Amino acid sequence: MLLELSCSNFKAIKEKIIFSMVASGDKSHEEELYAYKDYRVSRFVSVYGANGAGKTTLIEAVGYLCFLVVCCVNFQEGDPIPRMPHKLDVNKPTTYNVQFVVDGIRYVYGFSINDKEILEEYLYHFPSGRQAKIFDRVMQDYTYGASYKRELSQLEAKSKRNKLFLSTAEAWSKLPEILNPFKFFKEQIVVHTMGPDNWFVYSARQIRENPASKKMMITFLQKIGLPILDIRVKIETRQLTPQDVPVKIFPEFHSVAGTLQSNVNIIEVKFVYKDYELDIQEESQGTQKLFQLLCPLVDVLANGKILFYDKLEDSLHPALVDELVKTFKEWEHGNGAQLVFSTHDTTLLDLDVFRRDQIWFAERNPKKSTTEYYSLIELKNVRKDENIRKGYIHGKYSTIPLKGSSLIEVLGDDGGKELRT
Repeated sequence: MLLELSCSNFKAIKEKIIFSMVASGDKSHEEELYAYKDYRVSRFVSVYGANGAGKTTLIEAVGYLCFLVVCCVNFQEGDPIPRMPHKLDVNKPTTYNVQFVVDGIRYVYGFSINDKEILEEYLYHFPSGRQAKIFDRVMQDYTYGASYKRELSQLEAKSKRNKLFLSTAEAWSKLPEILNPFKFFKEQIVVHTMGPDNWFVYSARQIRENPASKKMMITFLQKIGLPILDIRVKIETRQLTPQDVPVKIFPEFHSVAGTLQSNVNIIEVKFVYKDYELDIQEESQGTQKLFQLLCPLVDVLANGKILFYDKLEDSLHPALVDELVKTFKEWEHGNGAQLVFSTHDTTLLDLDVFRRDQIWFAERNPKKSTTEYYSLIELKNVRKDENIRKGYIHGKYSTIPLKGSSLIEVLGDDGGKELRT
């Protein structure tokens, strides 16, 4: 489970932000919380905010954290550390601190980096309820907990200025106190943003190779009203041709596809109906998104992972988004599966659906040029029976687009005369 994440100097996040999955003292919907020792932990959190407020930045910050932990071991001596600091703080370090639970043990991991090196890094755990050091690092000066000094000190020579020690140690150590935190970032956190991804490939392979996944997909699509009978997946390796690329979707690529010589995996997905079949590219955007989303979502639920999903409602009917959230609400297996998603879907803004600490807002602070994050529970005078949707639309909890203005005012009294052609 994820307990808490703090971050500073990443893209729109200039000053330190704290994003927490730990529940407040609110007594509503307590049956939907995970229990971990003295903590009560949310299964899901939604993030709202105006366009450009920084909802996506929060999810990208998690993606960058996982990328750095998993991939920095491949950096060569002298390579710069790829990072995305705030435009006004390019010379200041980027920092992270994460608290999470693996196999019933709470860990705290964090680091501070600039473009050239790791400035600080630390890993602690709480095996008996009290904090115990695994390692602590200030640049190339290392200290260790007594139980780990002998093994980890031998790995200092393998560590480099531009590599996280957790990543270096994972490659050489068999200590569960090293392997478990590393695997948490590599395997337990799943990040989906609006950029290119391979979820289509993953789902296609699952449907072809896993009969249970195929049955689940067909059953769900039937339940939402799609009269599908079967899904056929064909994967073959061959040279790409223009016929493999839909000209209406990728016209600029279609013209050169025939000149490419390398072999690629061509994936063909057909939805079979009673009297006909359709290529998945002929299906609606919503059906295509469901095909890509359902298999990874089931993996997250079944294996207790944490899914960060940007713009969950895109191309989906509000009832489907509600069903996805409901699945996490009613998940009874207690394996720590969690969902964090950004959205504009105000139909979910209902205290009969969410706790107040499960509704978060992203907002740009123009005076400080930074994005700030806060939950509804942190705001004063929000009643438990309040119409949250109405309050949000009217800008009670965060800034909304064109507040105090309108597009008519932007066009002016002359009706946009200067724009006419």
